[in-house]
Amino acid sequence: MKFERLAIATVVALSAAACAREPSKQLQSAETELTSAQAEARKQAAELHEKQAKEQLEAQRKPMGPSEQTELRVKQIEERAEQAAEGQRAVADAEKDVETARATMKKERANVETTAKERITKANANVAAETMKNVNAEAKKREELASAMKEFNEKRTMVEQQLSKLSQVSDADWKKAKDQLDKSLDELDDIVDRIEDIR
Repeated sequence: MKFERLAIATVVALSAAACAREPSKQLQSAETELTSAQAEARKQAAELHEKQAKEQLEAQRKPMGPSEQTELRVKQIEERAEQAAEGQRAVADAEKDVETARATMKKERANVETTAKERITKANANVAAETMKNVNAEAKKREELASAMKEFNEKRTMVEQQLSKLSQVSDADWKKAKDQLDKSLDELDDIVDRIEDIR
């Protein structure tokens, strides 16, 4: 039926999103599919209700015996039960996909945060080591180092602020915020490379 096609479409859409490795898009897609499954279930229920109302109206127009009336009622009850089960199954599958996407998104957020903290720690360690190496450097190199250190400290502060706000970013804005953080971390690494080149 239509729910089987919807379930297949859901699986295909989620597979495509998973392949793209974009947890935020995967979550948005799963939530959209859930909303679609819920709407489709309501639509199917309304269509069945309308069809059965017409059948009952028709049954009232023509004379029916008690066994025919019972047969019609049983048929309609079975149709409603089948339709409800299919709708619930489609919605349950979509809800499961949403929960899986949410778990993936949560894992992605944790991984990005951990990686960013590791990169900041590594940058701090490298800069500290270079600072120690240049303690007895000539004045021009110390000036160069001091200028680069100022730039490093400003960039590190900016990166730490981005990192602290990351948990507040909505799932819809996640990719943009993550990309901005990655760019800032790359810029921080570039500053570290420049500091290491001061010799």
